[in-house]
Amino acid sequence: MFEEELAIGALDVRRTFFSSRVGPGDPSATLEENLLVKVFSTRVGFARVTLKRTRAGVRIRLEGEFEQQEIDAWLAALHRSHPRPQLPPAHPFLTKLHRASPGLRVLPVPWLWEIGVSSILQQRIAFRDATRQYTALAKLHGEESPLGVSFPSAARVAKMPTWEIERVGVDKKRARAIRELAREEQFRSFLSLLTPHAELRRRLLFVRGIGPWTTDMTMGFGAGDMDALPLGDLHLPHLVAWIFERKPRGTDERMVELLEPFRGHRFQVVRLLLSSRVSAPRVFKPE
Repeated sequence: MFEEELAIGALDVRRTFFSSRVGPGDPSATLEENLLVKVFSTRVGFARVTLKRTRAGVRIRLEGEFEQQEIDAWLAALHRSHPRPQLPPAHPFLTKLHRASPGLRVLPVPWLWEIGVSSILQQRIAFRDATRQYTALAKLHGEESPLGVSFPSAARVAKMPTWEIERVGVDKKRARAIRELAREEQFRSFLSLLTPHAELRRRLLFVRGIGPWTTDMTMGFGAGDMDALPLGDLHLPHLVAWIFERKPRGTDERMVELLEPFRGHRFQVVRLLLSSRVSAPRVFKPE
């Protein structure tokens, strides 16, 4: 077991790590205002992270079997994190969001495999349906250990027939993509914080069934890539267009143009916008 307290200033645990608990039924994670408990598979077994907010920062406890180099990379990323990463001069609403969210960070996590699977499951379906499918897979195929239940490991999923994934409501295309990701991870062992971002992005795009949107979701929420920008999202271009130009509809091309001044911080901007609870107005087509 390893335990350390990091003096990193204010950290909004729930908002920063919200993607680490995939829906309210996820048996592998507990996420509260000041607490994250996550059980996950590693290449050498299973591990559990308990991250609790303290007055000075956070206290982290690591239990189980994990690769020390990967955990060292994660702790180093947490040490480097800043309570409020600077943004270029911004739109007034974005500036307001930025000032109001000092504890919201873009951070990497050691459970990139789980983030990758949840990103695949969110392809072109409602988020709540994707979380139900993730929970169903975790309960049906999850792996028990003294630390708790983890989502099935890449090693286990790589050996599954796709119908085992489809039986919880996942369509064939997404089921094949999940198994392909598992097999590529088994062969390459690339879903790691030790993998440089450019190499990780290249490997993700190599997997059949994974495109730019899934790649950037995994890069942003899993690898902590501050500049990830999920193209092909059903809602994000409209949200950016509404906030920056008061237009109810936008395109990927226009979103890229509007966010160009924030290059290097675009995923940070995306996180701020998504946390704002603002949505573009619906446009009704005349009958």
